[in-house]
Amino acid sequence: MRLPFKHIAYLLLGFFWASCADDIEDLYAPWSARFVFNQVNTTAPLLSALNNPGQFCQITFPNGKYLFKDCNGKEVTATSSYYKPYGFLSGIIVGSPAIPDFTGQTTVAYELACPNCYNNSEIRRPLHFSSISTLQCARCGCVYDLNNAGNEQHGKSRALYRYRTVQYNVSTSTMNINN
Repeated sequence: MRLPFKHIAYLLLGFFWASCADDIEDLYAPWSARFVFNQVNTTAPLLSALNNPGQFCQITFPNGKYLFKDCNGKEVTATSSYYKPYGFLSGIIVGSPAIPDFTGQTTVAYELACPNCYNNSEIRRPLHFSSISTLQCARCGCVYDLNNAGNEQHGKSRALYRYRTVQYNVSTSTMNINN
């Protein structure tokens, strides 16, 4: 007994639909966010992270200022510029992966909050550098590899939330992060 073409087409459509399961997590953060900083050339940790593969800079916003910190603990504080950041849970990690990822972006930005703690308990505790290219959560112990698309090293959590667009204009010394 042969199946008509229409039945085969429906069967194939069903297989394709089933392969697009709900367990695929989104690469990008599901909220809007924006950060513009126009003093990159005077902020050593950020300038280094944007220009050197394998380096990253942590950006937080304590008391209306910008705090930039590299993996060695070197900190630079800058005053707020005209543009106020919004939409970030704990801050930002920005830098250049040692090996460009599959999206082709040479500069990436991730949310600084641990996605495991945020998803399970809405805790916005910031991650801290455990090495030059890994971040660790002091609460749950998850370790995230910044050179591997922000994936958790032991598979205990989703990858870091990523922001869609990172633009760095050398001539104007401006970095723009959007989601």
